[in-house]
Amino acid sequence: MKSLFLLPAFFICQACLAQKQVAKDSIDFYLNKIDNHAVSISNNYNLAAVKMNNDAKILYDNADEYIIDNLMALLENENKALACHVLLTKLLEPDSKSFYYTTEDLTDSILVSYKYNGLVWKAVFDKISLTNKIRIDSLEMKKMKTYWLSKKESLLNKGHKWH
Repeated sequence: MKSLFLLPAFFICQACLAQKQVAKDSIDFYLNKIDNHAVSISNNYNLAAVKMNNDAKILYDNADEYIIDNLMALLENENKALACHVLLTKLLEPDSKSFYYTTEDLTDSILVSYKYNGLVWKAVFDKISLTNKIRIDSLEMKKMKTYWLSKKESLLNKGHKWH
């Protein structure tokens, strides 16, 4: 009789563990999928209005230390650094809204230089193909990684809990 109760308990525990693994696998999927086009920033009277696609929203809504650590690790990837920086800003410094940009109209393209919460990057919009390319200097990416690691350590020392 005792084993009849243990058997369902075993399967219930297995199901709970499997759900946590699926959730982690799902988070890894979104971390791999996210790129700089997952976020957009617009100017609203010199304050940043940030928009996120569904992938970025899922990471934001499920943020924990695992996600934050992975976002920090991805700051060295030029194709993901902007999205990671924006997500980290929204998670760790939600009141930060500093945003600045300048434009330069060239013959075949428009060069836009941006600065959001300390990160500087450039976007080149090709007038002919109507495509854009985001460029972030490697020194900027390293600077941001150092900044966010320091910020995380400071928050942990203050007893911060992730939501």
